[in-house]
Amino acid sequence: MGTGGFGTLPGLVLAYYLTDTLGVAPALGALVVLLPKVWDVAIDPFVGALSDAEARRRSTRTRLVALGAVTLPVGFLGMFAVPTGLAPGASAVWIAVAFVLATTSFSLFQVPYIALPADLTDGYRERTRLLSWRIAVLALAILAMGAGGPAIRDAAGGEHRSYLIMGAAIAALLVAGMLATVLLVGRTQRAVPDAAAPSGPWHGYAEGVRLLRRDAR
Repeated sequence: MGTGGFGTLPGLVLAYYLTDTLGVAPALGALVVLLPKVWDVAIDPFVGALSDAEARRRSTRTRLVALGAVTLPVGFLGMFAVPTGLAPGASAVWIAVAFVLATTSFSLFQVPYIALPADLTDGYRERTRLLSWRIAVLALAILAMGAGGPAIRDAAGGEHRSYLIMGAAIAALLVAGMLATVLLVGRTQRAVPDAAAPSGPWHGYAEGVRLLRRDAR
């Protein structure tokens, strides 16, 4: 629910919100939308290293998942809570900061969340079943959020305030879905062996380049 909502809705409505409602120039609006994507690429390996260290110490990743779950809705709502009358340039900065903060929270949730099936079981069939249900619910969440978010906005009038109403409604669904993950997973993960630990976040970059070169051949 959380990954589907955050991964879908900003891409659908944020550009319109920036340009049509807040009067931000299209080039600046594109930069605002692009910046958090670049930040996400940069921060994920660091969150991954932190997540693995947490799993080795506590045999669970849910503390990071919980931190992302409770902070992401705040940043998400902040993206659509630009004060009325703010200048277009200041509005762009407001949304960029909120979007980067929300993306950081999303990384704290998403990176350890992706690792959970491997932590929960060694069984190939069990992992496949877990991932199959995850993808199925993700697809439904994408459809629901992608259609429901703009519908809420339009029903609220389609003006400046309507985006805040939409953001609040979707943020409530995000926090409900993500906190459910924390509560249901609990401390059932297996311990991550020290031998499997990467040397640090840069290990992920180096390993990715190595695999890319290998597959290219």
